[in-house]
Amino acid sequence: MNKTELAIQKAVIEFVHLQYKDVIITGTNNEANRHDTRAIGCKGITDLILFRRKDDVLYTLFLELKTNGKGLTRRGTLQPSQITFNRVFDTCFVATNAKRTLCYGFDEAITAIKDWYNFT
Repeated sequence: MNKTELAIQKAVIEFVHLQYKDVIITGTNNEANRHDTRAIGCKGITDLILFRRKDDVLYTLFLELKTNGKGLTRRGTLQPSQITFNRVFDTCFVATNAKRTLCYGFDEAITAIKDWYNFT
């Protein structure tokens, strides 16, 4: 994960901690272990996973963060392992209580989280 994506991730985590006390958010640290699937279990998994329990249902949001390409930064692209993860998730695991999204930049991530939270 590049420095810009890491900064976005930290800001998103801070936002969630401040705004949504009933949500657990965690980073997967997949980038640090991307060459050793024994350390992460699932190659290509998203950067962040959010959990919220409501009415005895566990809602989960898998959130991949990329740079938005504004200013001098280059727009982030998915790695082949991330494309594979997305395809498998969409084929086998998507459900009314489990969603996956790709966001470019902080603003898109916050909008996606708000939409997910308001849906649950």
